[in-house]
Amino acid sequence: MGDNPLKPAKGSAVLFFNSRPSASPDERSMHTRCTVLEGKMWVAKSFYGRAIRSGTAQSETERGDCTDEDDKCRRWAATGECKKNPIFMISSPDYYRTWRKSCNAC
Repeated sequence: MGDNPLKPAKGSAVLFFNSRPSASPDERSMHTRCTVLEGKMWVAKSFYGRAIRSGTAQSETERGDCTDEDDKCRRWAATGECKKNPIFMISSPDYYRTWRKSCNAC
């Protein structure tokens, strides 16, 4: 049997998220488990979802999601950080930032 990085402890839980903050699927969330050698394994599944609204979706700006996280955002954007460091300033599929307003990314 291989090494298991997760050591069970009474009262602990492991959560798996199958999507990134951008709502794109995260293939790395696929997992398997080891066979229970002694005792019982308890599993509690919870699924959370959000209903899809019909009609025209609001933009980030209309929803108020187009914001700057820090007072320095405008200065960083003015010095070219949006182009030099887009993952940090704007986002990537794995990483979401809220400095999108100063970078005109929303």
